[in-house]
Amino acid sequence: MSELEKQMAELMAGAADVGQGAKEAGKVAAKTRRRSRDLDTSFEAIASSAVASFSVLATPGKELSDSEIEKIFKKIDTDGSGKLGKDELLKAIKEADPKATTERAEEMVAFADKDGDGEVDIEEFKAVLRMKPEDIKKAEELAMEAKDP
Repeated sequence: MSELEKQMAELMAGAADVGQGAKEAGKVAAKTRRRSRDLDTSFEAIASSAVASFSVLATPGKELSDSEIEKIFKKIDTDGSGKLGKDELLKAIKEADPKATTERAEEMVAFADKDGDGEVDIEEFKAVLRMKPEDIKKAEELAMEAKDP
């Protein structure tokens, strides 16, 4: 076999490896797209569930004043820390929905916690209680953009 034939054989073998790699990359990309769609659906469900969970803490359909929201917040803030953790939220929503789960309380905190400290302060609490359907949609869109720059 001549030197040229050896080089051609090596190139052909390399091309086959590249083709196999491309097929593998295509499979991974398809799987990633499916996961992304699943995450989009999951986030929308979490956002709606979180807002619905917060809304059971107040009078549905009623515009609340700052003092009314602060009163609700203080009632839920059983440790007096000025922040609501998942356990406090779970206890509060269980009064309205005894089947509420820890996962639901975690979703509520994750949705409302804008400063990333793992708890909901009074301003975050007010913001969620005052959300309108169009605000929820905006929050979903912003979260999607942040997730997929």
